[in-house]
Amino acid sequence: MNPFTAAISYRINSNPLSLALGDFNNDKEIDLAVSKFNSNDVSLLFGIGGGIFQSKNTYPTAHRPWFMASDDFNRDKKLDIALANYLDNSISILLGNGDGTFRNVTTYGTGARPQTVLANYFDSDDKLDLVVICNGEATVSVLLGNGDGTFWNKVTYSTGLYPQTMISGDFNSDKNLDLVVTNYGHSTISILLGNGDGSFQNQTTYSVGTRPMTVISDDFNSDNKLDVTVTNSGDGTISVLLGNGDGTFRKQTRYQTGKGPWSVLSDDFNDDKKPDLVITENENNTVRVLLGNGDGMFRYHATYSADGGPNSIISRDFNNDNKLDLIVSNNVGNTVSVFLGKGNGTFETQKTYSTGRSPWYVISDDFNSDNKLDLVVSNYDDDTISVMPGNGNGSFQNETTYATGDNPRSIISRDLNSDQQLDLIVANNNDNTVSVLLASGNEAFSTQITYQTGKRPYSVISEDFNSDNNVDLIVSNYDDDTISVLLGNGDGTFRNQTIITIGYGPYSIISNDFNRDHQLDLVVTNRRDDSVSVLLGKGDGTFRKHTTYLTGRDPQFVTSGDFNNDNQLDLVVANSRDDSICILFGKDNGTFWNRKFYVVGKNPVSLISADFNNDGQLDLVVANSGENNIKLLLGNGNGTFQTPRSYETSSGAIFMISGDFNRDNKTDLLVANRQSSDVNAFMNICQ
Repeated sequence: MNPFTAAISYRINSNPLSLALGDFNNDKEIDLAVSKFNSNDVSLLFGIGGGIFQSKNTYPTAHRPWFMASDDFNRDKKLDIALANYLDNSISILLGNGDGTFRNVTTYGTGARPQTVLANYFDSDDKLDLVVICNGEATVSVLLGNGDGTFWNKVTYSTGLYPQTMISGDFNSDKNLDLVVTNYGHSTISILLGNGDGSFQNQTTYSVGTRPMTVISDDFNSDNKLDVTVTNSGDGTISVLLGNGDGTFRKQTRYQTGKGPWSVLSDDFNDDKKPDLVITENENNTVRVLLGNGDGMFRYHATYSADGGPNSIISRDFNNDNKLDLIVSNNVGNTVSVFLGKGNGTFETQKTYSTGRSPWYVISDDFNSDNKLDLVVSNYDDDTISVMPGNGNGSFQNETTYATGDNPRSIISRDLNSDQQLDLIVANNNDNTVSVLLASGNEAFSTQITYQTGKRPYSVISEDFNSDNNVDLIVSNYDDDTISVLLGNGDGTFRNQTIITIGYGPYSIISNDFNRDHQLDLVVTNRRDDSVSVLLGKGDGTFRKHTTYLTGRDPQFVTSGDFNNDNQLDLVVANSRDDSICILFGKDNGTFWNRKFYVVGKNPVSLISADFNNDGQLDLVVANSGENNIKLLLGNGNGTFQTPRSYETSSGAIFMISGDFNRDNKTDLLVANRQSSDVNAFMNICQ
């Protein structure tokens, strides 16, 4: 039996690298802190129970924060955070206020290129100390704590070449804490035995696999002595070294993993009282489970798909069902994935809900903070949006409508003014504007504020495109062959647009890091020249000149994902006039190749990709407006798909969204139907 559900992902952006858990706002729910390497900050996602997180707060750090630790550094019974700042040669200390907020950051100098930080009591004075790995000079820096949130100047100790991560534990049974460090450049681990006064003995090294990354300790063979496990990123293995209890270790035993094993953790995931292992495989975009035999040996059990570039991983019971769950940070996908501890791609009979006239676009999120997914629908012929609160069981309440501009099309939600409430942005197709409706609490929204765009705006997306930690907007303008860039001020207002010329008839638009330079790029469908435009981002709100790739006829919608499991982002485009979708396979430099076509039905206009049958492969659902159905294409994991399965909709299916609308940990679908003016709900009944 599979011990985990498919992942639930939370958008983080800006290269999330490290995770820390704790109750930062004292509401007795587990919260999640995420360090963001590219935006020089840390995001806090508040837990609301059931393994669900919402509304993040963001706090600045120094330059390029990497790993972090959370603990009570000033003994006020409130959780604090320490982060290693890789390009600043410092650590940042954020002292918590106990309500989910933090005081201004304080920094302390370290050695060159600090990467990992560890908190523990190394000198037996009941005050938390810090040890920092300094990757640029092959040392660790020890900063002894004063107990008030301040620290002494660093003392350094040598390690092997390019140290990566470390752990502490009593490996020689003398009641003093020791250190184990992974040395990426030497393919070794260093053991530094502690003296109990905050100082350490010279290192002893042991060989492991190639390019070791992460190390953990546990008693894997039930002899009451600490053992260690190391991930070896260069050769796709892990090393298990059993401890002798005197600070020495036996020769390694290696186990094969997928490509790029990064992080590892141990716990009892199958309730047999023996420690198991879970490993993130960064190049495979997977998580691997190895079950322990209790004698220091392990056996392969299962592999699960994560988002792009899974690295850091933590476990806890997030939904209070007494089963261990997982959270993984994905530094390429810019998400975190939640795997609840325990879907064949079929769906229940649809449910239908009335909207305004000609619903065009639908989105879902928790707009009233009741931990249930709600809906917002744009009504093209009404010049309104409909807000429909969710009941948490897959059903929805009657709509409340709000005025927009002329002929609203695309709609998105985002917290634009940092008040921890989701706001709405709507592209108004006939008056060349976007409407911004700021949330005013309890699923209510303020009167719209409009901003000028190009002619006939259709699609709008929001991200931080200029790295100032404010949400920006990009809009596709169908009639003047441009996109508009509106940079945000952070208070819910935006600067005047900047216009970029692209292909003919730009329509759908998405963003992701397609060339792996940690900057957001764009892909736009061009309906009038049967192509997509790729614009690689510079990170300052500007973009390089677009490159075009041919698609089928009249490309209306585009989505991205790794459909052939080569760790590169691919594109899938819905081609309305030749009744097909086409797949363009990605390379790591932001270019694409080898179109592959599938006939899916009459007039395909919308796409969604997700793992609907929990087999670890991305699937597709296509909305066919011309024949009133959706088609499900189950993915084989090699860039090919199975024969489509058809599900009937109401009249004029135009747009879809997916989510867990009845909170059963399965991915459901909602379809907006323009001609019948309703929304169909398809609940996933996978076993």
